[in-house]
Amino acid sequence: MTTDRGVYSQTNENYAQQLGIKEVILPKGGYRNQERINYERKRRFKKARHWHNGVEGRISFLKRCFGLERCLYRGESGFSRWVGWGIISHNLTIMSRSIIKNESKKKKIDR
Repeated sequence: MTTDRGVYSQTNENYAQQLGIKEVILPKGGYRNQERINYERKRRFKKARHWHNGVEGRISFLKRCFGLERCLYRGESGFSRWVGWGIISHNLTIMSRSIIKNESKKKKIDR
């Protein structure tokens, strides 16, 4: 699990570990003691942070291209539905692009 600096608290970190999450990547903002600095410099921590940056880019893409900047449904179930349909639309778009790309490669090979 990885999040932004704004989510960090020792309570949140402990809670995630209690839930059984193996890798809890919560970067700490502000002052960090040497032990925390060493922990955040570990290879697995950095790798997860890079992965998180990719997730942020995907979220931005979903907001821009699939209308997820503002939910038009009400309540938690409406929000879940809105996000779910946005992600399904995104996945279908990515799959169709992949199919088109593969088909064009096959046509080039057949020629």
